[in-house]
Amino acid sequence: MRQGEIHMVRWDPSVGNEYRKTRPAVILSSNAILDRSKLVTCVAISSKIGKMHQDDILLPKNALNRLTQDSIIKMHHISTFDSSRFIKYIGHIDDKVAEQIKLAIRSHFGL
Repeated sequence: MRQGEIHMVRWDPSVGNEYRKTRPAVILSSNAILDRSKLVTCVAISSKIGKMHQDDILLPKNALNRLTQDSIIKMHHISTFDSSRFIKYIGHIDDKVAEQIKLAIRSHFGL
């Protein structure tokens, strides 16, 4: 696993308003962290683009990310899981989306 990759992730068991089921996510953890830890920080992806919020990032499907439909990165759903929850590699985000994520992280955490 590497930063910027999109993987299918098992989000269950979930509590309250956490995402449920198996869904794609973008890996946020740095490659240095991924090389030494089995914990992986990621952000959920949803195909429900009609429910897009201000901090969400549009992720149109393309050959690089290999998503089956246009989606949104839900920047308020940052989670850390054991690597065993990551089922399979799907694709990768491009540099433009990576920069949008960096800006959104700064905003989310007030950095």
